[in-house]
Amino acid sequence: MTAETDLKKFDTEIGCFTLHGDGFLSWPCRTKTGIFEEEDGSVRIVTAEQQIEIGSEIYAPVFYQNCMKPEEKTLIPLVVTLSADRKRARIQDINRETWWKSGEKVRILPWKPQTGKKSCIHCTNCGRCSW
Repeated sequence: MTAETDLKKFDTEIGCFTLHGDGFLSWPCRTKTGIFEEEDGSVRIVTAEQQIEIGSEIYAPVFYQNCMKPEEKTLIPLVVTLSADRKRARIQDINRETWWKSGEKVRILPWKPQTGKKSCIHCTNCGRCSW
């Protein structure tokens, strides 16, 4: 069982996470955002407001817009799980997962959802995406 803390800012060795809550977001989030303390002492940070840069890799939330129903938009948050000793963290975005260890260079950057068109593969000119 997890309990949500009342923190809006959470300082870690990785950096400072700032969360405004789901009401701040313009679109629904697939998972509840927040800072959650687990029974084993680890902390799970679920954010749709920030991204993490480790070396040349960026781990970020994802803004998903249904191509057949453009009015359907969803945010898929970034999940950071800090170990109980706060010396390691698992960082997960929609497609990837990595482990951070104390001392590794990392940056926490703001993230804002942006829409954009991707090229359709095997387009049937259905008109739904307004091309």
